[in-house]
Amino acid sequence: MLRVRAIVRQSWQSFARDYGYCTALDEIIYRIPKRRFEQIGIRSYYTVKMIRYLEAIIARKGGNYRFSENILLKLPMIIELVLCKQYYDNLNFDGKQDAWNHKAIHDNVIASNILRQTIDRFIDKTFEKEEKKIIQKRIKTIFLKVDIGQAMERNWNHFSGSKELSEEAFSDCKYKGKIQKLEYLEPIVSFMKRWVHKDLHQQVDVYLNRIYLTCASLFIDLTKLLLDLADLHGDEKEKVLQFATPYGVMRQIVNDCKDSIPAALNFATATKSKSDGFSDLRNRILTAPILFHLSQEDSTRVKQYLASNQQGLNQEKKTEFFDEMMQSGAIFKAMKIGKLFRARAESYLDLDNPASSYLLDSCKIADFNKYYFIYHKYEGGSLLKKYRKEQLSFRRESSSLVRSFASNETLDSSQKVSCQVHLDKAQIQNNNDFLNKVPV
Repeated sequence: MLRVRAIVRQSWQSFARDYGYCTALDEIIYRIPKRRFEQIGIRSYYTVKMIRYLEAIIARKGGNYRFSENILLKLPMIIELVLCKQYYDNLNFDGKQDAWNHKAIHDNVIASNILRQTIDRFIDKTFEKEEKKIIQKRIKTIFLKVDIGQAMERNWNHFSGSKELSEEAFSDCKYKGKIQKLEYLEPIVSFMKRWVHKDLHQQVDVYLNRIYLTCASLFIDLTKLLLDLADLHGDEKEKVLQFATPYGVMRQIVNDCKDSIPAALNFATATKSKSDGFSDLRNRILTAPILFHLSQEDSTRVKQYLASNQQGLNQEKKTEFFDEMMQSGAIFKAMKIGKLFRARAESYLDLDNPASSYLLDSCKIADFNKYYFIYHKYEGGSLLKKYRKEQLSFRRESSSLVRSFASNETLDSSQKVSCQVHLDKAQIQNNNDFLNKVPV
């Protein structure tokens, strides 16, 4: 991860130097990228490791295709810039900033628009012919799907819109473009619906469709981009996409679970301020934690807020709602759904592929991260114990679902260790790999 960050930083420094406008304007356009590239970006890391995974598949098939250095050095940075552009939009859509005023909104719009055009200019100048064509096509698709997903969020994944959304109306607002086949994810969807009130089943579908577009599509279309460059087809291509889809969905569910922490317990990240917590609830967006919570009897205060015309949430209310959602176990249930998508994704990785270990490791965020630590330790861990005791059926069903997946889906520790050793040996044999030469 540190090597990938070093690569991305070098590319970013070159980009900022060559595509600067003026000092004052650059401070507006590049303020989020500057912070972003100090962090380890999961999307850039995913890009590099998926490249290695695909190269191993090709080598096993007897091919000798290698992604160009331009792809390895520049594409991971582009993907992080795409995320930064989307985050400027989210700042305005979700009100995720400490000083949400007309100037801040204006600056975010300017930053989003100019950054998108600058990304286009960079791609046009940096890549040759076929590479350029493939990259431009997929980046445009990612932007389009995110915009469609944002429209879906505000109009149909919203508490007010959900009350009037019939099955027929939902079919009218479903995305009609090309979408990765999701039948193999149906068992998880059905499981989620069994534990969500029947009046909210339509919202489960809306929610999963929406996060497919706003988050999962980035990983899916990035993976398609790499598959197109490698000209990889057949069963191998299908399995890679079957990994990327639930992986992307899992990442968004994890993010939605992170959103439920009030500022009193929260901390800032490169793109998230302490005041960002509960932005989904404040905007009345129905995410996995909120859907599970509304299905519990003890959801009175949250439900009353969603049904009201109240604007904004003070810190006292956020802490109150946080406590109510923790007491109901809703957040722990949503975390489990993320783990199910993680397990489904893992089942499509080839453990004999040396790069699989790194992709598996990036899935661990669904099991534990610094936000989940707060949930686990809240009130001395008593609410986690309460959930485990009171939700035995839920937990047993979810465990049974994981076991029903393909045999390579549930990995015990010995398998993971074996896979890691395999990877380490491969690295030793590949000392000429230029990635390993980048200073950490």
